[in-house]
Amino acid sequence: AQLDEQAVQAAAEAIVGATRVDCYGVGVTSNFMASDLQARLYRMGLASNSYLDPHLQLISAATIGPRGVVMAITHVGGMPSLLEAVDVARSQGATVIALTQPGSQLAALADIVLGVEVAPDPVMPVGPEAYLAHLTVIEILTVLVAQRLGDKAVDRLATIQRTLETRGVDMHHHPRLDWDEGARITLGKVR
Repeated sequence: AQLDEQAVQAAAEAIVGATRVDCYGVGVTSNFMASDLQARLYRMGLASNSYLDPHLQLISAATIGPRGVVMAITHVGGMPSLLEAVDVARSQGATVIALTQPGSQLAALADIVLGVEVAPDPVMPVGPEAYLAHLTVIEILTVLVAQRLGDKAVDRLATIQRTLETRGVDMHHHPRLDWDEGARITLGKVR
């Protein structure tokens, strides 16, 4: 199935217009996705948080307000604690965006569904296909948000890059290291 273009455009609009974007994840992979999206939004200057603990998700949901956005990320879409937090956020008037399987319980509660359908993994409950699909949707969403923010996002990202570079954080790509040479290098010293 293809990503619903109208849904991803609506999600980008909601995020750009939000007073706060709280990203919720459930499970190892979804937690990573929620944290990654939060960091991307924050770097572009948007007020954003990542809540991975169910109790903090409920606190976030209770305080988010009608101009807030909750981005709930979970492939399966049925974890009771996440569904409760989403329900509370909706009761506060927040816009709920779900990155999940279409037809899941989470999708039914969301205002905007970024539906991801992948073939079931024969070994794991959620396989690498779902992970890659979710990451792709986050990448698309991030680009759409950046386009809407325009110079504000570009200026913010440039400021961050300058700050990191001037404080010793390595921001440059490195040429491929020759394996023979790499074998002789240990902690910066040539053997």
